[in-house]
Amino acid sequence: MKKLLFLLAVLTAPVWSAAQETEPLILLNPGRETFINFPSQTLPGKTVTFFLPQQATPLTGRYPVVYVLGAVPKNAPLAQAFMDVTPHKALVVGINLTPEEMADAARVVRFFKRELIPYVDTNYPTLADASHRAVAAQGTEGGLLAYALLYQPELFTQALLAEPDPALLNASYLPKNIRLAAWGDRPVLSALQARLESVGLTYGTNFVLREGEPANLFEELPMAYWLAPAEKVALRRVRAAVTPARLALSGGVAHLQATAQLANGRVYDFYPSVLRMSPPYLDYNAPAGTLSVISGAEPATVKISGGAGKTAYRTKIRLKKQ
Repeated sequence: MKKLLFLLAVLTAPVWSAAQETEPLILLNPGRETFINFPSQTLPGKTVTFFLPQQATPLTGRYPVVYVLGAVPKNAPLAQAFMDVTPHKALVVGINLTPEEMADAARVVRFFKRELIPYVDTNYPTLADASHRAVAAQGTEGGLLAYALLYQPELFTQALLAEPDPALLNASYLPKNIRLAAWGDRPVLSALQARLESVGLTYGTNFVLREGEPANLFEELPMAYWLAPAEKVALRRVRAAVTPARLALSGGVAHLQATAQLANGRVYDFYPSVLRMSPPYLDYNAPAGTLSVISGAEPATVKISGGAGKTAYRTKIRLKKQ
């Protein structure tokens, strides 16, 4: 009934742009509802897909909401696969945004704030607060729009970012209670971790990182991380290792790999921005994770250490003549 009243209000509105003259239409499928020509004065003509947490309606219970930027109806098999395996059910909302629309972040933020989120929370049984609302995006354009949405702490405090551009992020605008999961290659994640830590956000409690290219956003939605109690996502320990264990003074590089384990036992990748070394015979390239011998170094065992909050970690490498 709420949806019907919403549609009647739209169809009887006295003023609409020419692009909005096409009649809105809701298509119902098992586990999916598709709203074609979603009524909007901000972004007219959009298709919004609601991937339901159960096949049959009406829905029972109340659900967190995940907004997946760029998701369309043909992603239904991916959404269903996610629903089949996750113990943490959610309403997943897909919006067919183009790269050009994503680039106009202020416009899309207005669409979310004034039209889309109010419609979702009115017509579906949601947990209608920012702590149960997430945005998932991929690539530079999607990441930039996700940043803009996260700058609105009354809207979102959770996010999944795949292959974002950290250089576009103003981390000081992020919610202090954010739960952000990011996937990408090492240079991207290293830069992102440094930006997040620079404004006082902490690994585990506020963000986790994983190296690699995600198969698809649906498969990677970190519901368990987003919904876990704060004490379960606190950083428990960091482990670091250097390979090879021995490095010739004449040249070459070693690689440092570090992992972070949370209180709930889940393990993610960790990217130190600064390392302490004794004796100081090595240069550390944080984006690449490489260690190289400085001029004038002598044979020695170099002790390497670092910290993340109150969590310390150590490793070592042997420098040899040949």
